[in-house]
Amino acid sequence: MTVAEQSLFIAGRWTSSENGATYQSTNPFTGGIATRAAAATVADVRRAVEAAQHAFGPWAALPPHRRRHFMLATADAVEVRASELSAAITAEMGGPAGWGAYNVKVLCEKLRFAAGAAYQGLTGEAIPSDNPERTMMAIRKPAGVVLSLVPWNAPALLVGASVPAALVLGNTVVIKASEQTPRTHGLVAQCFADAGIPEGVVNLITNAPEVVDTLIAHPHVRRIHFTGSTRVGRIIPAFFGNYSIPMARHMVVSLHADDRHCGLLLSKAPVISGARRRDIPDAAHQYGRSRKCETCRISGPDHRCAPYSGRSRPKTITENENR
Repeated sequence: MTVAEQSLFIAGRWTSSENGATYQSTNPFTGGIATRAAAATVADVRRAVEAAQHAFGPWAALPPHRRRHFMLATADAVEVRASELSAAITAEMGGPAGWGAYNVKVLCEKLRFAAGAAYQGLTGEAIPSDNPERTMMAIRKPAGVVLSLVPWNAPALLVGASVPAALVLGNTVVIKASEQTPRTHGLVAQCFADAGIPEGVVNLITNAPEVVDTLIAHPHVRRIHFTGSTRVGRIIPAFFGNYSIPMARHMVVSLHADDRHCGLLLSKAPVISGARRRDIPDAAHQYGRSRKCETCRISGPDHRCAPYSGRSRPKTITENENR
C-alpha cells in the first residue's frame, strides 16, 4: 500500500516542518504505515497562529455573502474529493468505507448549513436606555483566531462541527489535526484551499500532542474548540489552569435536543461534546478547582482560599462571576 505524505498548511502554502522532521500514523487494520506527516515545531505553530491573526482583519471585513460563498465552494470541493477522503479515513482509522462516506456527507452538510447562517450569527440587539434621546445597541463581532482540536474517530465529520461556523462568522482557524488522521485532516484543509479561501484563514498543524501547549498559550488564540472523550475532558481543566486563563467566569452547559449528550462551553476553552449529562458537573468542578486562585495565584485540587473555601462543588453548572 502506498504511504500518504502530509505537509503543514500555513498562510496558504504547503510546507514541511521547520526542521524537516516527520512522524508516522499507522493503519490500525493492517498494522502498516498509513501516513508520513510533518512534525510541526513550536516555531511552525507560532507561524500558523500569526498567519491566522494576520488574515483575521480582512476576512472579518468581508461581507457575509462572500464568506458564505467560500463555505459553499468548500462543500463542492469536498464532494469532488469524496472518494479520496473516504479512503484516507479508512486507511488511518481502520473504519469501513461506509463510515468514511458518511463523514464526507456530514461534512458537506455542515459546510452548507454554516453558509446558510452567514447573516444570523453577527446580529445585534437594542438595549433600553435611561436617556430617551439615546439608543443603545449590542453588536456581536468575530472573536479572532479559533483553535480547533479535532479527534480521529470521526475526523472529517468533526471538522464540520467546529470550523465552518467559526469561519462563516469572520473568525480564522488553526486546525490541530489528530496525530492518528493527519492525511484526512490535510485533505479537508486542501478542500478549503481548492475553494480559494484567502491565505491564512485556514491553517493546519500536524504533530503529536506536544505542540498543543504552545497553541493554547499563544495570545492570539481567542477561542478553542475541542471534541473528545469524557476522560480527556477531565484532564483538560488542569491543563488550562497552567495558563491562568479566566474561563470559569463564562461557563455554560448547552444540551442537545435529545438530552443524551452535553457540550461544555468555556470562553477560550474547549467544547467537550459527547459527554454524558452526569459527567458534566464533575468536569466543571474539576476545571474550577484547577484554576489558579485570583488572590494567591496557587492552583491545585487541595487549595482553598476565601471566599471559596469550603465549597465541595459549584452550586450550578452555569457560573458568572461579577467583577
